Amino acid sequence: MRRLSTEKRKAVLPGDPTVAYPFALPYGYEPVDGALVPTEDARRTLKLIFDEALRVRSVDEIVQSLQREHRIPLSGAEDWDPQLVESILSNPAYTGRWQGFGRVEPIVDADRWESAQERLPLLLS
Repeated sequence: MRRLSTEKRKAVLPGDPTVAYPFALPYGYEPVDGALVPTEDARRTLKLIFDEALRVRSVDEIVQSLQREHRIPLSGAEDWDPQLVESILSNPAYTGRWQGFGRVEPIVDADRWESAQERLPLLLS
C-alpha cells in the first residue's frame, strides 16, 4: 500500500460545503487557506466579550453591552443570550486551541482566557 506524502494530501476543514460535519465552527470562525480564521466583525465582538468578562459582574451585563454596541449574534439568532456568551467564554478555540485542527488563529491569549475561566463562576451567579 502506497502512502501519499503530506504535500499531496489535502486536509478537509469545517465549513467545506462538500462535507457534512457533526459539529459547528466556533462563533466567528471560517476556513481560509487551510486554517480557521475569525472574521473581522467577530474578532471585535469576541474581544469585547472577553474584555467585559474581566470587567463586569455578570454574563447578563455582557449581553447588555453586546446589545448596546449592536453586535451581531450567531446567524439565525435574534439577539444575544447568556448561554451563548457562557459557551464563548468557555471555548478554548479562541486561544487557538481546537482539538483536531492544527491552525486556528487565536483571538485572546491563554492568560486572558484563563482569567475569564476563573471569573466565569462569578459571572454566572
